[in-house]
Amino acid sequence: MTCNMLRWITCLWLISAINAQAQNTTVWKTHAIDNSLLGADGVRFADANGDHLPDIATGWEQSGLVRVYLNPGKKQVGKKWPYVTVGRASDVEDAVIVDLDGDGAKDVISCSEGRTMQVQVHWAPSPGKNYTDSTLWKTEIFPVAKGAFQWMFAEPVQVDGQNGVDLIVGGKNHNPQSYIGWLKAPANPRNLAAWQWFPLAKVGWVMSIRLADINGDHLSDIVYSDRKGDHQGCYWLENPGTAKSTGPWASHLIGEAGHEVMFLDLADLDKDGKQDVVVATKDDKIHFILKLSADGLHWETHKISYPDHIGRGKAVTVADIDGDNRNDLVISCEGAGEDRSGIVYLRYRNSVFDADWQRNEISGPIGIKYDLIPALDIDNDGDLDVFSTEENNNSEGGKPGLGLIWYENPRSSTSLTRSKP
Repeated sequence: MTCNMLRWITCLWLISAINAQAQNTTVWKTHAIDNSLLGADGVRFADANGDHLPDIATGWEQSGLVRVYLNPGKKQVGKKWPYVTVGRASDVEDAVIVDLDGDGAKDVISCSEGRTMQVQVHWAPSPGKNYTDSTLWKTEIFPVAKGAFQWMFAEPVQVDGQNGVDLIVGGKNHNPQSYIGWLKAPANPRNLAAWQWFPLAKVGWVMSIRLADINGDHLSDIVYSDRKGDHQGCYWLENPGTAKSTGPWASHLIGEAGHEVMFLDLADLDKDGKQDVVVATKDDKIHFILKLSADGLHWETHKISYPDHIGRGKAVTVADIDGDNRNDLVISCEGAGEDRSGIVYLRYRNSVFDADWQRNEISGPIGIKYDLIPALDIDNDGDLDVFSTEENNNSEGGKPGLGLIWYENPRSSTSLTRSKP
């Protein structure tokens, strides 16, 4: 064997060793923000009180309450967070913070499924009044949405360039039909009877709603995942512009028609400059849908296997968990009973197109049913922590589960970076 050949083999071995990953089996430290109610369902971040810190809106489905949790600052984030109960919302499935009437105080929108089937606004106290006084909050129902179907998700955005913020909303389970569409704000957003409903696409069960400029025309398009029925898959609805916003929006299939898609994430997974879609599926694997064209009309699906010893895939978040400037996948699960983990993260060995990624621990076997899984450096130590809600299989047996929680990334104290095996 020649000297040059030896050098070449040695270089390949070194590259392989650098790319090799030592699996991390350490369970991350868990911090409970609140575990006092039943059915914690979802984590949505926004600055609610104007202190430039990320706060959280969460609905408690089985308790029928909506709360806003106020970030206590770096030194206190590991303890229970102060909160305000903004209102009642039976069968609440989603809650999001937004200043709906433009008065400078952040309100909350909640969506309810079950028999409740309504979208509500929880009006915050006027600026200058005590934001944390629950008696000053007022809850009202959008009449145009009441009883239409089970409402699952809301995303605030300015759609028509008029009046205040509008709402993209979607639902599930209604005969004859459920929809994703938008609620148009009137001149006076406080006049809920004047809000208008514009359905855009038929759906069976909306899981995710995300906003992004998919085709590069500087307009916010709607990206969503539909879990059930005749329209299963991931889609985007093309924003026609403010002048035509009340008319039809062209629907484009991103992929996964016929699969039970769950929560999705939008991210440039392969770092080619185009935003891809990554979605957890219940009936198959993790689907990485590569965006091939700038106009959003061509996509290509690559599949990543779920690792062993986890529950059924529920949500996926793309994030650099180990700080090596390469994208990882955080996975949350439902059905994570016995010794199965409910939250793990995956690291690729050679390429994002690998069919099998390395499993790394986060939650351990405690917890059964998790939800959205955003990543955020909440303790300002330079690494991404992981948030979720865990509701013990819909608060089975009257037990609350872990509630609203975050997992502290141990990277700053115990290296998670890729190392030689």
